[in-house]
Amino acid sequence: MLKAPQSLSPKRLPLLFLALITFMVCTHIFRDGAEALVENLLLSLVVLSSAATLSGQNKLRKFILALAGVFILSRWVGSFFNSEVIKVLSLFLMVLYFIYIVLGVVQFLLKSRIVDRNVILGCVAAYLMIGILISFIFALLLEFDPNAFSVPASQMDYSNILYFTMISFTTIGYGDITPLGSVAKMLAYFSGIIGQMYMGIVTAIIVGKYIQRME
Repeated sequence: MLKAPQSLSPKRLPLLFLALITFMVCTHIFRDGAEALVENLLLSLVVLSSAATLSGQNKLRKFILALAGVFILSRWVGSFFNSEVIKVLSLFLMVLYFIYIVLGVVQFLLKSRIVDRNVILGCVAAYLMIGILISFIFALLLEFDPNAFSVPASQMDYSNILYFTMISFTTIGYGDITPLGSVAKMLAYFSGIIGQMYMGIVTAIIVGKYIQRME
């Protein structure tokens, strides 16, 4: 069974945080034919920065970098050859990789005794990564069920998938994109539950540690 990494390089968390923010912003800025290239470049940056952050152990770092390399390769090959099979495989690898990374960051947050800048950035980074992870699950669902959402699959590019995910994850729910299929509906409400649980549990634990330190 794959276990979460046991060590993390806190000094590299600002790099991961910056990569995540850049990815989420630029995914919506660059459109009209350039989104695929920009998305792949920035996603590769997020993967590499997370791989560099997640371990201080040489053996584990090699494993994480190898996992990240396989993911990046499948992502670029799928885009280059426009292969649906490789695209599905890439999305599946993304889900597995981000689950592994999120577990590592959350583990670090829960074990941290001192609440400093790196812990705060890690808390936000984990929140954003969970949102991106869920967006990959929605993208994977769309590959198997093109009618899963009210917007046609031809218009549901990744920027729209990410938008819908974060709106559901934060429980805002504007309603311009709605899930239609039963699986899509289930994932949508689970997304909101996970978002609220993270804010309520992880954030409360970190605030509690900060209060204990002040006392």
